[in-house]
Amino acid sequence: MNYNYDYSYSTGSSQLSDAEAAGILGGIMAMGAVIWLIGLAVAIFFIIVMWKVFTKAGKKGWYSLIPFLNTYTLGEICGIKGWMALVIPFASIIPIVGGLVTLAFSVYEMYCLAKVFGKETGFAVGLVLVSPIFMAILGFGDASYLGAGASPAKTTFLASDEAKAGAAPAGAAAKKDEWVDGKKA
Repeated sequence: MNYNYDYSYSTGSSQLSDAEAAGILGGIMAMGAVIWLIGLAVAIFFIIVMWKVFTKAGKKGWYSLIPFLNTYTLGEICGIKGWMALVIPFASIIPIVGGLVTLAFSVYEMYCLAKVFGKETGFAVGLVLVSPIFMAILGFGDASYLGAGASPAKTTFLASDEAKAGAAPAGAAAKKDEWVDGKKA
């Protein structure tokens, strides 16, 4: 029996011409430019939405343009101590546990954001999963800011002084949430 098999194969020409290489490089650059432009459009849209949410909450809209200040301000709007909103995300440098803490805090912050605008838990789920769309609904919709006193954070160590005091704009009352309270409002 003959066990001498020929395992070699031919790939043909492995050299690209200059025109082929330039075409491939141009295509890659065009795809990168399109992805960059889409990212830029989403970032600009999100800045506009955050500006609108901040002004609805009585904060200065331009705070949404400045990194860290926008995180601090969003924490304040949610009734969470602003500095906690800045510090907790840095916990993500701790392997596994830090990432889980940051994720849990982000979910909780979106839940508090929904509550201070009088929305229910289902809306908070939307804020977590599809944040730009649901933030746009908050910013451009008919939701009104109820104040930090409407935040569920007011009973936790994360609560800002405004949330602990139960500060809310005049005439605003926190809505009951049938998902959490178990009864209709």
